[in-house]
Amino acid sequence: MKKKLNLLKNEKRKILPVAFTVVLTFITIAGIASSNYGYVDKYFCIGCMTCVDVDSEDFQMNDNSIAFVRHNGEIRDADLFEIAKESCPMDAIHYTF
Repeated sequence: MKKKLNLLKNEKRKILPVAFTVVLTFITIAGIASSNYGYVDKYFCIGCMTCVDVDSEDFQMNDNSIAFVRHNGEIRDADLFEIAKESCPMDAIHYTF
């Protein structure tokens, strides 16, 4: 039973970022969004707060010590967001421009 749960957990890690990217791509193509959007993959975030230290305008920690992008995922400062993304030790930060 544990193997099955671990397998499902690993599958979620693969599917969720792809699904989020597809949704954001659709929003961008449809012209619904004129801004840049980003997200933190909660399955890879280790709660080190590097992103918050670099760009507190765009990142915040939730109650489970997992980072998320503030403002419903809308990126306020693209340059700082890029620095935070590059600083993430787990490559958990993603965006669409």
